[in-house]
Amino acid sequence: MNMGTKIFYQFTLSSEQLDYLYDTRYRKSRMEFLMHLLKSALMTSAPARLTGNGRMLSPGQFEKSELQLSKEWGCDRKTVAKVIARFNDLGIIRSEPGKRTTIHTMCCLAGWIIGNIRIGCPTFRQSYDYRNIRKGQLSDIPGVDRFLANPEADYPTISNIESFILNNQ
Repeated sequence: MNMGTKIFYQFTLSSEQLDYLYDTRYRKSRMEFLMHLLKSALMTSAPARLTGNGRMLSPGQFEKSELQLSKEWGCDRKTVAKVIARFNDLGIIRSEPGKRTTIHTMCCLAGWIIGNIRIGCPTFRQSYDYRNIRKGQLSDIPGVDRFLANPEADYPTISNIESFILNNQ
């Protein structure tokens, strides 16, 4: 890949995830941690180097230990463990600890754009099909029928449909 080639990351985060990443009470930026993890994610399948057993990593996954991350992030392992645990709790990533390392899966990463080429990420998980919302096909979204039947509801947008569904479950 050309050194001048820009890579764009497509990812989706909820308001709760963004609030956590935006919190600036600590010396280290959580958004920097997220960007480091996004940049670590593989774009193509590759064999796992440290876990062995012939395991293949999918695009959107990478393997790194807490010790490795603490060196790369310039902080102690306790901080890394807390951040990784919270990222897992929020659904930003999914981590599978092994004997020598951990395999991390970027759940929020939808894909990469390089030049005019988009590479989709198979590990991406989204709760709603936002493409159908944009097309006006709302019937696939659980609870949307209650939203549309509500006479006080505003014009359907992603955020107000999502908040209505969450508040009326």
